[in-house]
Amino acid sequence: MNNTCPTKEILDYLLNPDKHAKTPEKLLQHALVCASCKRILNNPKIQKAFINALTCEETPGDKIRKAKKRSEITEIKPGQLWQIKVPGANEKIIAITTSELITESNIKAVRITPICTTHSMKDTEETDMFLKPAEMPLGLPCLVQWWNDRPILLKQLTICYGEISAKATKELLKKIKDFVYTNKLSSSGLLFRQIEINKGKIISAPLFEKIAQAENTQSNVFYINFSQFDAPDCGANEELAMAAASGELYLKGLEDHINNNKLPFACMRTAVKKAFLQLRSIHGTKFKLEITFKDTTVKTIVSDSRGIANIDLPTEEAAKIESVEIVSAK
Repeated sequence: MNNTCPTKEILDYLLNPDKHAKTPEKLLQHALVCASCKRILNNPKIQKAFINALTCEETPGDKIRKAKKRSEITEIKPGQLWQIKVPGANEKIIAITTSELITESNIKAVRITPICTTHSMKDTEETDMFLKPAEMPLGLPCLVQWWNDRPILLKQLTICYGEISAKATKELLKKIKDFVYTNKLSSSGLLFRQIEINKGKIISAPLFEKIAQAENTQSNVFYINFSQFDAPDCGANEELAMAAASGELYLKGLEDHINNNKLPFACMRTAVKKAFLQLRSIHGTKFKLEITFKDTTVKTIVSDSRGIANIDLPTEEAAKIESVEIVSAK
């Protein structure tokens, strides 16, 4: 397209189909000499992009580029739209948070309601909830699976796209609270819900595995949140200054936490160019470290048979740790 293209006329034609019984002659003649405008007139997908580009302040692509990582979100609250990480899943799972942060037995969780943008209307019922493009951050219509609300681990939240409208959030929470079982679903509607609920069980599986692990009488679980180890003003403290310079500051915080809380581990840091901390189980039992970074990636370190493990990380990685979970035998 260029400055001579009848952009306004094409937009008017696409936005007001009832106004035009057929394609205006001016546009047909222009399409004979302009390949770009011809593609717009002949391709519905391109028409949608054309309309968005001229009428929307932000396209879905703009909104996706503005999405924030979990480490950038200061508060978890109902109504936020998130991408959910599910181990082994190929498709992207998008869901709405329906609770604030839940912490119990050192496990951080949150409740979510999955959404669907590829549903068929024949599978929906009058009790279903739908969001219009203007009500959700990505600008897409969707089905909100309020009947599939469930808990997941906090660390499964990866990217936040923003918030749905306050009105929609209130309606969603009310539907969940007033949940009423119905056996009046159509066979296709019932099958659709069963399939989605089974998918939901996979989404929640990491949380229930973590709960089972914590309840296992044969193991201890220690969760350490690294947000408490924010770099202090080192000032004239030579030890802290050296630790900060070598990237060991965060691992020093971990060492202090283990010592101050009398966790069953002995610590040893060495003067190397990268962050290094050796943990030894005082009982000589094997244990596992699960290190979660601020970008939601996870690194697992397993001790040897003597109960010794080395946290050996490049400097830049050590500064990006969000939490460490230690699971050891009692």
